[in-house]
Amino acid sequence: MRIPALLLCIRITAAVWPSYDTAAQLPKDARARLDRNLVVTGAGCERTQLRLDQLREPREAAVAGGELARLLKVEDCGVVCLLRGAPIALVAATADLRRYAGDTIDAALEAGDHSRAHAAEKELDEWYDRDCSAVELGFITYGNAANVYWVHPRSGERHMQRRLIPGDEGTVWLTAGLGHRFVVVEEASGETLGEYEATHDAIHTIVAAPRPISKRSAEQWKRTEDDLRKFEQNRANRVKRTWTKRGYDRAPLPPALFADIATYWYNNAATCLVYEEWGADSAHVNWWSAPPEMCYLPFGLKRRWHDALRPLVEAWIGDVELEDTDLYGLRRYTRGSTLMPHVDREETHAASVIVNIGQYGMDEAWPLQIYDLHSGEMTNVTMEPGELLFYESAKCLHGREVPLQGDAFVSLFAHYRPRDAPRWFLEDKTEALEWAYDGLPYSLGDAEEQVGSRTRTFVVEDASSPALGEL
Repeated sequence: MRIPALLLCIRITAAVWPSYDTAAQLPKDARARLDRNLVVTGAGCERTQLRLDQLREPREAAVAGGELARLLKVEDCGVVCLLRGAPIALVAATADLRRYAGDTIDAALEAGDHSRAHAAEKELDEWYDRDCSAVELGFITYGNAANVYWVHPRSGERHMQRRLIPGDEGTVWLTAGLGHRFVVVEEASGETLGEYEATHDAIHTIVAAPRPISKRSAEQWKRTEDDLRKFEQNRANRVKRTWTKRGYDRAPLPPALFADIATYWYNNAATCLVYEEWGADSAHVNWWSAPPEMCYLPFGLKRRWHDALRPLVEAWIGDVELEDTDLYGLRRYTRGSTLMPHVDREETHAASVIVNIGQYGMDEAWPLQIYDLHSGEMTNVTMEPGELLFYESAKCLHGREVPLQGDAFVSLFAHYRPRDAPRWFLEDKTEALEWAYDGLPYSLGDAEEQVGSRTRTFVVEDASSPALGEL
C-alpha cells in the first residue's frame, strides 16, 4: 500500500539519491548507453523525491543539477524516466519520451495548497504507472510448444500466462511491470528453456529458426530474377497517381523517435533476431545466400512509431490525410545481401518510409537504387543512421543490387495510404511537390568515418555528452 506523500513529509526525509550535473556523468556502459533505468528529478525537490521513493522500485533514482537539469528540463521539479540502453548522446530526446508534465507536489505545498498537492500526487502516480513502470515482453520459438509462466516475486510460485506455439504467428506478447520475472517451460518435457526479467521492452527468441535453404541452382535463380524484373516494371506502370517531383526524398528523423528506436534495437539485438520466412519462389531478397533477419516489435512501440512518422509523410506528399497500413520490425541485412528492384503493394503502400537505424563494419556505402520520376532513371541514394527516406513505394522501383559490403545494415519500414482510398493508385493525377533537405538539424553534429572500423559515428555538439558511437 502506498503511503500518502503528505504524511511522508511529516515523518521522514527523502532518501539520499546520486546527483549528476552533466550527461557525461550518467551511469553508462562501454558503448555510452545508459546502463540502468532511471527516474530523475531536479535538485531541491524533496517532496517529489519522497513520493518517487514509494513508486520507483526497481527503477533507480537520481537528481539532476546544473547543466543536466536544464538539458532534461527538470529544474522546476519536473520528472523524467530514462530508459536503459538509451544513447547518452540523445539523453534529452530520451527524456521527452517519458516526461511528467503535470503539476508538482513541491510547487503545490510551497503555495500552501494541500488539496492541489494531493491532486498532483495522484497525477504523478498515474503517470508513473502508465509511462515508467510497465514494459511489453514478447516470446517466440521455432522449437516445440512451451508455456510462459509469471513468477511471484515473494513466493516464487509460477503462474501460467500463455501457451507458446512454434512460428511467427505463435508469438506471445505480455505487459509486465519492471522487475517481473518469467519462465518458459517446454510443454512436453517440462524442461525450463529460459528465465527472463522485465527490464525493458523486449522480445526473446526461445529456440531459433534454422537457416533457410534453397535447392535451386544459381542459374535457376537468375532466370527467376529476370522474370521478376519484367513483372515488377508492369506493376509500377499500373500506378497512375503520383505526388512528388522525384518520388523520393531524404529527411531527418526526429531525435526522440530516433532515440526510441535505437534504444529498442540496442537492448534487443542479441536476443530478438529470427530469419524471415520467404516463399520458395520469392527472389526479391537473396535469402538463399544471405538471409535477412527480423526483430519483431511490441504492439505499443509499433503504434507509437507509426503514429510519429505519419505526420512527416503527410507533410511530404502535400498534407494528404493518411492511414496506417504496415510497419514491419527491424530488418537486419548481412554481408552479401541484395534486394531486387521492385514496387510495393498498390492497395496499401502509397507513401512509405525507410529509416536507417544502424550500420556496422561498413567497407563502403550501401546505396538504394530508386526510380526518379523526374529524370526517368534509376539513381543511387545513401543514408546515415538517423535519416529516413520518403518514397512512393508502389510507383518507384527500388532495390539494392550491389551486394552489401559490411557486417550488418538495419532498417525500419513504415507504409501508409490515403485515408479511405484503397484504390488511390487508379486516379490519373500527377503532382510535382519539391522537398528541401539540408542535412540533419539535430544536436548530433556531422557524421564522420571512424578510422579502422570503417563505420559511421555521430559526434555530439554538446561537449558534456560522449559520442553516440555505432548504433
